[in-house]
Amino acid sequence: MISGKADLIARLIGYFPDRRYSTTIMTKCERVLADYGTPDDIDLRRLTPDDAETVVDLMMRVDEFNDTYKDRAFSIEKLRRNLACGTLACGAFKDGALVSVAQATAGNSQSAMLVGVATLPGERGKGYASAVVSAVCCASFDEGKKYLCLFYSNPQAGRIYNRIGFQPIGEYALFS
Repeated sequence: MISGKADLIARLIGYFPDRRYSTTIMTKCERVLADYGTPDDIDLRRLTPDDAETVVDLMMRVDEFNDTYKDRAFSIEKLRRNLACGTLACGAFKDGALVSVAQATAGNSQSAMLVGVATLPGERGKGYASAVVSAVCCASFDEGKKYLCLFYSNPQAGRIYNRIGFQPIGEYALFS
């Protein structure tokens, strides 16, 4: 893979005709702009290593992520280790079932990267993604992070992130 600012990576297209080129927007959040609260029909909580299997099962049901998690056993063990070693994740549970999740990983003393934001297709548009993203951001700031970053390519997701407080930094690209 090769990644970087889109205007620079685009210059390489001719050299890698067999590679897939895609772009994404990088954003940064230094504070949550609004308290989205928790929709009345869900329980929102921080996830633990014991939730790894449930998270992977949700991700496998979301088209944008099911390829990433196709090796279920490996994905569960990797996520279990990550949750035990600093990945901060929050989940929205409806009637006891996980319906939405967001994670902050690659943390350091100043920042973290928001990843793995997913909501089951039948549960979208109900404020669950906003609730879990806001919860992860607030928990990260409470732990001393100065900012969070995330990449997105879905404009609908971008609107959610922008309302929460993420501001575009620039367009990035990836050859894979």
